[in-house]
Amino acid sequence: MEDDHQKILDYTQVRNVNGMEIEERAAAAILIHTITLHVLGNPKEEQASAKLVLINLRCPTLSDYRWYKDVFLTNVLK
Repeated sequence: MEDDHQKILDYTQVRNVNGMEIEERAAAAILIHTITLHVLGNPKEEQASAKLVLINLRCPTLSDYRWYKDVFLTNVLK
């Protein structure tokens, strides 16, 4: 457990600026990412299920189409 805490605090990120590699500390970014994964779970699983739902929607009436469009845009902008 303490090992994981230290890994988060010591996390560095390498950026390429004008052909030079610059290593910078990014503890805040990795901490936010870790918290997000812990609270929300894996986003790829949610994307896959949302994609499956959107693909299987059918629009028998125009009002259903409007609902479908609203749901689709909501999921796309999520």
